[in-house]
Amino acid sequence: MTSSPTNWTKNELLIYLLIHCMEADFNEDSEEIDFIRAKTDDLSFRRLYSELNADNDYVRAQKILASIEQLALEKEEIDDMLNDMLELLKTDGNLDETEMVQYLSLKKLLLAETK
Repeated sequence: MTSSPTNWTKNELLIYLLIHCMEADFNEDSEEIDFIRAKTDDLSFRRLYSELNADNDYVRAQKILASIEQLALEKEEIDDMLNDMLELLKTDGNLDETEMVQYLSLKKLLLAETK
């Protein structure tokens, strides 16, 4: 587990965020996994999945913030990521309270860096 900055691409950051969202309700269903895998290759999915699961919440937040800064993402790019995250959370047809809290927390984190 490391808190060092990442050298992720924009897509790798998105995949990390999507996996983070997928785990919000502690239920990883096949629709969510398929949604994420459609946005990346299998090796990247497995690498980022393993990395996220090795990180604690603090490290996850630090990596996300460092990546946003490093990539110099515009608000529109972050909005696109947020839309993908929300779409992922709705894939099972049930956006529960736990998932919504996760989404709103990540939204706040992502948008805080664009001000």
